[in-house]
Amino acid sequence: MHGFQAFPTQPADTHLRALRFLATHYGRPVGYADHADSNSPLAYLVPAAALAAGAQVIEKHITIDREKETHDFESALNGAEFKLLVQQLGQVRTALGTDEHPMTAAENAYRDRFRKGVVAAVDISAGETITALHIGFKRSGVPGAAPDEAPGILGKAAIADIPVNSPIHPKMVR
Repeated sequence: MHGFQAFPTQPADTHLRALRFLATHYGRPVGYADHADSNSPLAYLVPAAALAAGAQVIEKHITIDREKETHDFESALNGAEFKLLVQQLGQVRTALGTDEHPMTAAENAYRDRFRKGVVAAVDISAGETITALHIGFKRSGVPGAAPDEAPGILGKAAIADIPVNSPIHPKMVR
């Protein structure tokens, strides 16, 4: 467990980067003992940052009533606050994900919807040879040729009329 034993611990005394060093140096899982001021947003932010820095375990003091000023009350959370911290840390753990991951369905849908594609910058007539002046790149919401496919379109003739701002596909030229 890593943590600065002062109540409350100041941010400059926290040294969360030491977590990665300890895990690497000792080859063991590490944890963080948090003593941030319970009346500060840091009581929630520092444990979340510790997770992101590699902590596998978070120690946080809990109290029934901080007003009684019992042992460690400066950094202790009451029951409702502790429950919120546990929920937030679960969300942070989920958000951290894994080192490598395939693109999700949501990411693919976003990419397909918002990626730029080749479009007609001007009205293009059937038989007209397409040059760089004829094309542009826009988010059209309609799948078209990817920008890196533009060289396969340039210098070729349009098979049919292509209205301005319409996506251009390789199958539309010869």
